[in-house]
Amino acid sequence: MTPFPNIPTDNLYKFIFISGVIMIFFSIVLFVTEYRTIRDKIDNIEVSMAKTGNEIDVLNKKIKTSEFSFRKIDSAYSILKVDSLSVKFDLDKFEELKIKMLNSKNYRDYLAFLFEHKKDLYPYFEQMEENIKTNGEINLAVNEVSLKSTLNKIGLKHLKRESNDLLILTGFVLLLIIGGYYMAKSGYSKWQTLVQRPLDEKLKLELENLKMSKRGEMDFI
Repeated sequence: MTPFPNIPTDNLYKFIFISGVIMIFFSIVLFVTEYRTIRDKIDNIEVSMAKTGNEIDVLNKKIKTSEFSFRKIDSAYSILKVDSLSVKFDLDKFEELKIKMLNSKNYRDYLAFLFEHKKDLYPYFEQMEENIKTNGEINLAVNEVSLKSTLNKIGLKHLKRESNDLLILTGFVLLLIIGGYYMAKSGYSKWQTLVQRPLDEKLKLELENLKMSKRGEMDFI
C-alpha cells in the first residue's frame, strides 16, 4: 500500500497568514476607494449647489432691477400720457388698417414719421426694448437654473442611496477585516507553534549535540 504523502503544513500556515493579510488590505482599499468616490460626488454637488445659489441671487437682483425699470417707464408714460399718441392696432380692424397703409400716402408718411422720430417721441422706447431683451435673457437663465436645481436634487437622491450602500459595504468590510485578522492570527500562531518552534528546538538540540561531540573529540585527544 502506497503511503499517503504528508501535507506541507508549513506552506499551508503561511498561505493562511498571507491570505488573512491580503483580505485586510483589500477590505481597507475597497472601503477607502468607495468612500473617496462618494466624497468627491458630495463635493461636486455642494459646489454645483453653491453656484446655483449664486446664480439665483444674481437673477433676483436682475429681476428687481428690471421690475424697477419697467415701473419707472410706466410711471413716465403715465405722466406724459403717451398712450394718446401711440398707434393702437385693433385685431378686429386689422384688415381696414392694412388697406389704409397700402392706399393712404399720408398714413404711410405718418407711420414713417413715428418710426423715424421714435427716440424723440418715445424717450424710453430704447430702454423698454432693452428691458424686454433683458427679461427674455432672465427667463432663459431661470430655466437653466431650474434645470440645474432639478439635477442637483436627483444627484442628492443618488448620493443618499449610495450612502446607504456604503453603510452596507462598511459592515461587509468589517467582517472581511475581522475574518482576515483571525485568519492571519491563526496561520501565524499555528506556524509559530507547530512549525517554527519545533524547528527551533530541533536546531537547538542539534547544536547541543554538536557541542557535545566537539567536547568528546577534544577529551579524546
